[in-house]
Parts: sequence; structure tokens; C-alpha cells
Amino acid sequence: MMSAAGLVVMLWDEVGLDVSGRLASEASFVRVLEELRAQVPVLLLCGGKSIRAEADHIRVAPLGFIPGFAAWLRSPARFSAAIHRLLNSELENVGAAVPILLVDVSIANYLAMKTLPHRKLFLYLRGDDAREAIIRQRGAARIAGTLHALVLRSIRRRMLKRLPLVGAGAAPLPRRVLAGHTVWPFYPSSLTRAEIDAVMRGTASAADRNPVRIVWIGRLVAIKRVDRLIRAAAGFARSWQSVVELHLFGDGPLRQELELLASRTGSSLETVFHGRVPGGGLVTRLQGALCLAVTSAWEGFPKVVPEALSAGIPIVAFDIGSISSLIEARDVGIVVRGGETAMAGAFQALAASPETWRVKSANARAAALDLALDDQCQRLLQHLQASAA
Repeated sequence: MMSAAGLVVMLWDEVGLDVSGRLASEASFVRVLEELRAQVPVLLLCGGKSIRAEADHIRVAPLGFIPGFAAWLRSPARFSAAIHRLLNSELENVGAAVPILLVDVSIANYLAMKTLPHRKLFLYLRGDDAREAIIRQRGAARIAGTLHALVLRSIRRRMLKRLPLVGAGAAPLPRRVLAGHTVWPFYPSSLTRAEIDAVMRGTASAADRNPVRIVWIGRLVAIKRVDRLIRAAAGFARSWQSVVELHLFGDGPLRQELELLASRTGSSLETVFHGRVPGGGLVTRLQGALCLAVTSAWEGFPKVVPEALSAGIPIVAFDIGSISSLIEARDVGIVVRGGETAMAGAFQALAASPETWRVKSANARAAALDLALDDQCQRLLQHLQASAA
């Protein structure tokens, strides 16, 4: 199926094809792959044990396991040999000139890089995914997690040193020209240009909101630091001297603990836990909000960010790499460099100045169009072709 213009993507999530031939996975990169295969044939090498399958312009070839740190740690030689054998089997009919995109820093991708020394390989980083995970466990889990972080740090340095980088990392690529093509950092929205246009037509750009609504979307887990958001929103509500609503969309193991914290804020903050958001329902939850809050300790580039921008909603985020860079480069929100008090001040600054909100809202809509999925994928292909040439 593959042609000389094809694109090989190695993705270490379990991915399959549904009965209609579309990719089925929770992985955020799947919508990008669907768009890419509309433009070039794609061979997707992924983890898991799903049956190999083909549909229009795509072949999904599971490697039989999820290549992870634990598997490598148990038997490094066996793990390396399995990667080498499976890659050679799947790529033997793929032209040597076809660029191969390694998605994210991982042990498996590092081994793939060493297995394919004569191919043109590119490394795509999803936002800040290359940053080492914060170790929060105790006992044996903490030791294993620390070792994992040290291994990933070493791998990241070696891969970034040897491979061309496509996309964003801790320092996003600047816009530049390669072989006559403008290359942008790869911040793909989950929405195409046509879908973004539809969102813009369906949402208003008014800064007059009563009561003030702050929206957060994600999983209620420790790394998202929702407790800090609740305290920041409560501090803002006390100084605002009017009702402030905090809407939390998502679920997770910390929900009960966070509900208890919200009940004890003792301010005019009204916190609403909505539970899990159904697929495709994010934009409607954002309409009329003061801002989307992003409070994680670290993030890639969550799909809710460009969707918020499409709706003209500014972003208020702690300083977490790629999102911060986008906010400041396009003036679409406020980067919080500090703690809960600083975040409360950011909410105050947006709420107290309708003109500031309107400027950032207009900038957000303009930035959203630049992040359109189809446009970004086209730029990605141009970047790969120009770099390979």
C-alpha cells in the first residue's frame, strides 16, 4: 500500500481500526493521523495486540506489546531484539526515502532510531511530553519512577541531539522558511478550519459576564493541581465581591477530596463538579466563560486549549512550556509565574478590564485558525519533505 510519498508513524499507544475503517484509540494523536492519511499513505506502527488491518491510505501494524520501561528493565537484550525484528518485518516494503516520524521520547523509539540508522528519522514532541515526570510515589514505586525519569532524560538528550525535531518542546521551534515553505511549531488543534469557523459563528465575543465563570477541563488527579485552582478561585472571589462560578468538567480519584475542599472555601465561590465530559462537548462548556484555567504541573498540548481559543476564551495557565509560549507569543491569555495568589490576580486582571478581555478574545480566535488541524498537518508534511530534501 505504501508509496514513496508515504509517511511511517511510530506511536506507542494501542490503536486499531473500527468497522468503518477509522482509527480507534484514546490517544490524542489519532485525529492527526486521520488527517495525515487524507494527504499521504500512512503506516502506523503501534503497541498492543490488535489484529493488523488496512483501510483507505492506512495500515495499522501492532507490534504485539506495549513497549514500556518495565519490559526493557526485565530483559533489555530481548526487548531490543524484538523491536529490531518487528520493525524490519513491517518496513521491508517501505521505500528507504520515506520519512519516519517517531512520536515522543521513549525507550522503544530510541531503539528504533538505532535499528534504522540509514533512514530519515524525525522526532515529534507533543508539547512538553519530553519533560521528566514528577516523582510522587513512595517506596519501590518511587525508586522505579526515579530510574525511569533518569533513563528518559538520557534518551531525550541523545535523541534531540541526533534527530531533526518536528513540533514543540520546552523551547518551541520558531517560525522559519525551509525550501520555500513556512514552517510553524506543530500545535495541532483537534478541529479543522471548517470546524473552527463553525465554532466562531456559534459563539459570541461579549466580555460582559455575570456571574464570572472560570472553566477547567481534565482528570481529577494530583498532577493537574486542581486544589490550587480552587484556592486561587476562592481568593479571587473574595476580592471580587460578587459571585464567581468555578466549573470543573472531568472525573478522577480526587473528586471527593476536592469537593470537600471546595465546600470549605468560605467565600462567594460556587464550585460545580460536572463529571466526565462526553466526546465533542467541550466547546459548548466554554461559551460565556471568563477563561479556561490550566493548572497542571506539566502538560503536552491538550486539545481543549485550541478549542477554547476557537470560542474566543482566553487561557490562564501556570508556566508549563508550550502552552505558556503560545499564550505569550499570541497574547491569548495570561501566564501565571507564581502560586495561587498570582493566579487569583490573573483572574482579577481579566475580569476587571473588559477591554483587555476583548483583545485577548480576538487574538484567541485568530490563533485558533493558525492551529487548524488540516493546516497544521499540511505544514508538518511540508516540514518533513523540506528537511528530508
